[in-house]
Amino acid sequence: MKRIFPVSCAKKRRFPALTVLAAALVLTAAACAATSAGGDVPQSPVQTAAPSADGPENDPEAGESVPEDGGAAAVDYSVAGTVFTYDGVSYDLREQGPLINAITDVRPCGGVIVLYGHVNPNVGVYCIFDTEQRTFVKSLAGANLTWTGDDVTTAVYSFWSDIFDYHENLIASCELGPSEFICGLALEADRLTVAIYGDEGDRTETYRLSAFTNVMGLDGTCAERLAAPYGFYERLYRSGGVPVAESFGFDGEGLANDYILDLDGDGTTELICNCVTGGDGHESVYVYRRNGDLIERGFLPFGDGLELPGWFDWGVNSTSSRYTPGQGFTVSYTTGDGDAADTAELTLTDISAFRFEEYAALPPQG
Repeated sequence: MKRIFPVSCAKKRRFPALTVLAAALVLTAAACAATSAGGDVPQSPVQTAAPSADGPENDPEAGESVPEDGGAAAVDYSVAGTVFTYDGVSYDLREQGPLINAITDVRPCGGVIVLYGHVNPNVGVYCIFDTEQRTFVKSLAGANLTWTGDDVTTAVYSFWSDIFDYHENLIASCELGPSEFICGLALEADRLTVAIYGDEGDRTETYRLSAFTNVMGLDGTCAERLAAPYGFYERLYRSGGVPVAESFGFDGEGLANDYILDLDGDGTTELICNCVTGGDGHESVYVYRRNGDLIERGFLPFGDGLELPGWFDWGVNSTSSRYTPGQGFTVSYTTGDGDAADTAELTLTDISAFRFEEYAALPPQG
């Protein structure tokens, strides 16, 4: 693991709301379109935001970008205040974000150079300079920028309690206490580790990140929170930063309890999530589907549209529902009372009994 940037820990109780609003407006207007390449994430050492080591090779005042193939001559660069000079041409980072008051570090990464524009002790702007196009292609407001190998498009970074990817899509959100803030990120393979500092001590949260394609006609990222309290797991599916589905429970590994199927034969898949809640392990199945620009979540309306013959409704655990591949949806429920109590089952082979409600709105497709 090689550390390259000063850590900027965004801390809610130390950052005035007016400054946040001003920074968001300025930086949003200044952001440029990325010209990044796709492909698999390299399984190589992590590049992460942290203090630079002493030594001339880490001096932010001067350096040279070395071509990956080693065939062309290296190009000199230097920084002074907010000005970055590359091959004799100067660029003022305040054009990327007027709140930037200094360049505190700079690092080549493949065909780009990443510059850290300091704003205040809590947050900065990461400015991505394309050495071939000789222009800035991305400005990211936040802290703790982390990437793998020589591909900056694998980067993630934090802003407040949220984690974003290089394309500024929200991929995870941490639950922080009043005195807590994110002070570091580590990204390796499919694991994202978030270091959190607070007055009552340090802790970490770990997420498994996995890409999904053509789920409800959408592509995106699933972030699964690992080692949550009491063995509880949480998965949140996002597309373009918009939460489109969630799954949760007390057991399961990976996406084993979630299933992607075209249940209604319309050519667009649905997402089936077997969820578990409560201390007694209450099972409920949900179906997510797309309806135009809306994501809808379906549930089984016991006693209010879905009749269960002989059902004795003594509470939430008097019913359970789950999906089993090859079998369909199974509803188990209590019949009788006292010594006569028993369990009955009902099998559903389609989703006609589900009641759907709006879960999320997608941005208009243009």
